[in-house]
Parts: sequence; structure tokens; C-alpha cells
Amino acid sequence: MELFDRFPLPKQAQALAPGKLYIVGEYAILAPQQAAILIGLDQYIQAKVSFNDLPYCELFNHQKDYPPLNIYFDTNEDSSKVETSQFEKWNYVIEAVKTCRALLAELKIPFRNCQIDLNSELTNPQGQKYGFGSSGAVTVACIQAILKAHGLEARSKITYFKLAVITMLRLKSRGSFGDLACNVMGGWVYYQAADRGWLEGRVLHASYLDLLTEDWPDLIIESLQAPANLHLLIGWTQQPASTENLVDRLQQLLIQDPTAYQKFLQEAKPCVDQLKEALIDHQEELILQSIHHYRQLLLNLGTAYGLPIETKPLQQLIEIAQSYSFSAKSSGAGGGDCGIALGFDPSKIQMIQKAWKQNGIEPLNCKIIFSKSSQNKE
Repeated sequence: MELFDRFPLPKQAQALAPGKLYIVGEYAILAPQQAAILIGLDQYIQAKVSFNDLPYCELFNHQKDYPPLNIYFDTNEDSSKVETSQFEKWNYVIEAVKTCRALLAELKIPFRNCQIDLNSELTNPQGQKYGFGSSGAVTVACIQAILKAHGLEARSKITYFKLAVITMLRLKSRGSFGDLACNVMGGWVYYQAADRGWLEGRVLHASYLDLLTEDWPDLIIESLQAPANLHLLIGWTQQPASTENLVDRLQQLLIQDPTAYQKFLQEAKPCVDQLKEALIDHQEELILQSIHHYRQLLLNLGTAYGLPIETKPLQQLIEIAQSYSFSAKSSGAGGGDCGIALGFDPSKIQMIQKAWKQNGIEPLNCKIIFSKSSQNKE
């Protein structure tokens, strides 16, 4: 099976990866055979790749606090002598390059040193993250741009997803990789993660080409078509949150007592699947009920384990939206970042956003970008 189309090397290659937000499925998606629904947003990370004639790759990020980095990939040395903490900021880009080098070697295509330039729309002007999944987006954008620079374009978006997952696994990520599915697909995405144990074992022993061509057990990635009259509002609390910290806390607490989490999982999957069917069938009332129901599940989970999933600003955001007949909830791990509101009455949008502003919540002018692919299953 041919995974890639090949073409002459361009002078420069670029790729865009959209940011993402969770609609439902947070925390549940970390467990086997659970599901989530996410959206891809028209806020991007852009990677530009051009070849240089140097013995190392040059990495540039136009965000604040990212020093340029020159790195020899044969020895993984840094010629800029920046601090370790600054070097670590480039981890996702460095691993993405390593993934591409390994794949190109299997395809017997020489890797050429290059300059990689990154631009991000996933932060505010002060560099604060909105919670749109920058680590996943930068990984996906870099992989796509580097391969394109070497004359390769994947025939399936799932190929880019798999390469990004392999990259994240090498970085010891404990995430579900739902963000990567959304970074690759855009639009509304229904996601179920691959069997983690199987995948971690295969990554240790299989070739890249084998991993890219074989089916991954349990993996489901589907593009959904939501009703055209469904309006999504996004509010940023201006309080950045750490997904890793909250997930780590939960996993530590589950060792002591998994009972409440198991109850949460029993209700989460039916709720996600109900929303999926309601979106497909354009059942307006059921869409709003599903969002409200998942919010309640997250509140119960947070209460059971003492997790600050829904902070005071997020609670305000939700209650304001509800007062105008929109359903609302936190998005992602919570603890800050963004909340979402969904509804069918466009006359209420400005009123909700005005009330948000009065309570220190910044409405974000983001739109959902739609993928041309209709469905991909593994």
C-alpha cells in the first residue's frame, strides 16, 4: 500500500495545524474504549521548512521566550548552548524531526538539514495559552511540513495522526491523543483511542512503515456534520491551566479509590454517543441535554476527587450562558482555560458575550473549520 504521494522537492514547504477544543469526553477518554467529541478551530500553528547548507537544523519560534536553537540531529547536540529549560521547550519539534528522519530512512530518502520557522495563533499577544492544544498542533504541523519539504504528502490524514502519536509516545505522553486527531482532521471529530498497551508494545519493536499500514485496535476517528444552526461560543477565563497536572492528580487518586471514576465512565460513554447521534440527526434538544449532562458528570468527578475542574470563572461563564438558554461546560481538563456554550438562538449571542466581558471572561472569535474527509476508521 502506497502511503505517500511523491513530488519534486519544493523550495519551501509549509503546513497549518488547527487548535482544538473538547466538546465532551474529557477525563473519560483516558480509559480504554471510551470516546470524545472535539472540534478543530481556525486558530493555527504554522510550520515553514526550507533547506539550509549547514551541518545542523535551525529552529525559530516567533513567540516570546523561545530562543532560536541550532541542533545537530546526528548527535542531538545544541550549538546555541541555551539553558536546559529552554532546550526542553523545543521537545515536540525535536521529536517531530526525529520521527521524520526515521521514516525517511525507511523510505530510503535522505534527510536534509533545514530551517524550521513556527508561528502560533494559539496564544494571546502576551504569550498566554488559550488551551487549544499547542503541543499537539506543533507536532502535527512540523511532521507535515518536514515531509512535504522532502517531497512527500500522505494519502490519508490518519498517517499524520499515527506519526504524531508515535512522536508523543516517545516523549512519554500520557494523553489520549484526541487532540492529535483533531489537529489532523479539523471540524467536528468523534474519537476513540487505540489500545494503549498494544500500541506501546508495537512502537518499541515495529518499523514505522508497519505501524502506518496496520490497523490499530480500538482506534476510531470520524468526522461529524453538526447542524448548521448550532452556534458555538468560546469564553477564555484568562487563567491558564495545566492538563498534565490535573490528569496526574486524578491518576494518583485512582490508585487509592477508583470507585467514583468507574461510575463516571459508565455514564460518560453513553452521553458522548448520545451527543454524536443527536448531532447527526439534528436533534436540537438532545444536543443541549447531552452537553448539560456531561457538565454534571464532570462536576461529580471533581467533587469525588477534590479536583478544581470547574473554577469560579468557568462556573460564571456556564451560568451566564444557561440564563440565555445555551448549554455550557468547561472544555478540556478544566482548572482554567476555556469554557464553551452551545445553542440555537443567534439573538442571544451578543448578550452572552457582553455578560461574559462584564465578568472578566474574554469571548474568543474562533470558528470551526471543517474537514473534507468524511470518515476514517481503523
